[in-house]
Amino acid sequence: MSECKKIEVMQSVYDKNDEVASQINKSLTKRGIYAVNVMGSPGAGKTSTLIQIIKRLQGITPYVIEGDIESDFDTKTLLSLGVKTIQINTGGACHLDSPLIGKAVDDLNIEKGVLFIENIATSSALRNL
Repeated sequence: MSECKKIEVMQSVYDKNDEVASQINKSLTKRGIYAVNVMGSPGAGKTSTLIQIIKRLQGITPYVIEGDIESDFDTKTLLSLGVKTIQINTGGACHLDSPLIGKAVDDLNIEKGVLFIENIATSSALRNL
C-alpha cells in the first residue's frame, strides 16, 4: 500500500513575478503610460495586428516590447516603421515574465504614450501587468 503525504504550499511560484508586475504597473500608471499585453501563439498575427493599430494612432507615441523565441524579424519590421522597439529573445521559453519586461521598460526609456508588449504565448504569469 502506498503512503500519501499532504504538502502545504506556503507561497505561490508567481509571487515574485506578481510583485514585479505590480511595480511596473504602478510606474507606468504614474507616468501616464498605457500598457497593452498582446498575447498569442507564434504566427497568430500579433505583429500584423499591432502594425495596423499603430498606423491608426494619432497623437499617441507607440512603444513595443517584442518577445520572440529566437528571431528579431518583427522587431526589424517595427523599427523600419519608426516605432521605438526593443527585442527580448526567450531562447525557448513560452512567455515573457515580469522581470524581463521590467528591464525592457527601463531600456526603452518610455515617455508618454502606449506600450505594447508582444508576448509569445498565453500565460497566467502576467495577469497583474
